[in-house]
Amino acid sequence: MEKFLFHSSAVLLSLWSGISYAENHYNLPPPATITARQIYDLHTLILLVCVVIFVIVFAIMFYSIYKHRKSVGHQAEQFHQHKALEIVWSIIPFLILAGMAYPATKVILDMKDTSAPDMSIKITGAIDTPPGSTCRINGAIDTAPATSARFTAFIPRTRRGL
Repeated sequence: MEKFLFHSSAVLLSLWSGISYAENHYNLPPPATITARQIYDLHTLILLVCVVIFVIVFAIMFYSIYKHRKSVGHQAEQFHQHKALEIVWSIIPFLILAGMAYPATKVILDMKDTSAPDMSIKITGAIDTPPGSTCRINGAIDTAPATSARFTAFIPRTRRGL
C-alpha cells in the first residue's frame, strides 16, 4: 500500500508540474486578417462536423452493442446484398463531403482572388557583369564587355492576403 501511494503521488506530481508550466494552445492562433478569419472559421466548421459525426456514430454503436448483445438472446441480422442500405450508406458520406467541400472551395477561391488589389509591391533589382567575365546565355558561353540589366516586377496584393 505504501508503494502504491508513493507511485501514485509521484505520477500526480509529475502531471501537475507539467500542466502548470504548459501553454494550452489546442487550436489555431488568433486570426489577424480577413483571410485568416475565414480559414479559422472553416477549420472550426469542419471540426464541428467531424465531432457531430463522431458522437452520432459512437452513440449508435454503443447502443447497438448494449441492446443487441448475445447474452440477451439477439441473433445477428444479415444485410448481405441489401442494395437500398448500401446506396444509403454510400450517399450519406458523399453528401457530407460535398457539404464540407463547398465552404472550403469558397475560402480557397477568395484567397486566390487578386482582381481588385488594395496595394501593389514594386520590386526593382539590378545585375552587373564585370568586364571580361563569362556569361552563359542559352547554353553558349560568351565573353562580353561589362553589361548591366535592370528589371522591375509588380506584385498586386489584396487586403485579404496580408
